Amino acid sequence: PATLRPGSLTLQDASNGSVFYSLTDSQTSSLPGTVISIVLSQTDSNLLKNTLFSTQQSNVYISLDSSAISDLARIPNSVVSISRTTGLVGRYVPDTTPPSLLNYTLDLQSNNLILTFNEPVNTNTLVITQLSLTNPPLTLTGGAITSGIIGTTHIITIALLSPDLINIKSSKVSQMY
Repeated sequence: PATLRPGSLTLQDASNGSVFYSLTDSQTSSLPGTVISIVLSQTDSNLLKNTLFSTQQSNVYISLDSSAISDLARIPNSVVSISRTTGLVGRYVPDTTPPSLLNYTLDLQSNNLILTFNEPVNTNTLVITQLSLTNPPLTLTGGAITSGIIGTTHIITIALLSPDLINIKSSKVSQMY
């Protein structure tokens, strides 16, 4: 329906939740009727994956204001609002598709290893010592991690440690596995 306003829909962790996310640019192609299916945009999907409730809950709650959607009456009636203090429970289906490493850059000018994933990843679970470079073989010994989302990708930057840099620069490592 043309009257759907995604920004008026808020997902939350509980009926009177403390973690909220209002949709930004998701859309629907549903025909007029009593069921509306919203296809999450890449932006909304990535940001939802970064919220606490989307990784630890089995339910999700929705709140909406009266401008979220209107009915099909000749003079449209606004939907009855659902406040953030009484959110309506729904079923949460978690993301079960593992993230993929799209590419990487070994930048020896900035001394960084830059990993690009297709979706947000939990950087707290990254074990740098399990990353290896090849040609010749080298397992990283550590580094400082920073991350961010650019467009639809999640970028992780690892500031390499001096011992690793010395080994890399002296052996001209060129591939990672």
